[in-house]
Amino acid sequence: MNSWKNFILQEASRILGIPKDTLRYYDRLGIVSPTRENNRYRRYSRNDLIDLMNIQIMQYADFSLDEIKGRFWGSTGWRR
Repeated sequence: MNSWKNFILQEASRILGIPKDTLRYYDRLGIVSPTRENNRYRRYSRNDLIDLMNIQIMQYADFSLDEIKGRFWGSTGWRR
């Protein structure tokens, strides 16, 4: 049984310090793909939060979103 909580957009934004609009933008780009509830609300898993932290680190290292998506993001998600 998975005891990890899934976080709504507002919670993920607060935890990571990333604006909600930025999280929505990443979703549109396909860099992160949170699950959706029946009401279409985004739900971020623990792995989604880890991916977003990795994206932040890459951006701090001056990687562009295109570079992050091309080099580090595969068709099945973050290349671990």
